[in-house]
Amino acid sequence: MQVRKMSKQELSLLDQQNQSRKMLGVPLLKAKVRKCIHCKTLFESVDKRSCGCKSRVVSSLAGVEIV
Repeated sequence: MQVRKMSKQELSLLDQQNQSRKMLGVPLLKAKVRKCIHCKTLFESVDKRSCGCKSRVVSSLAGVEIV
């Protein structure tokens, strides 16, 4: 099964977050391969549980999906 990779924009945001985390001395974030809770597609993500297939339906709080 094919894994959907993170976009350039998502990778850029992850890099910025990791630069800040490095300066603060906290562990860096790493992308993981996850399975979408809706359509079961494999995708790379740091914190999301959905690939975006049903983004209109999923509730969120401060950008993090509530499962």
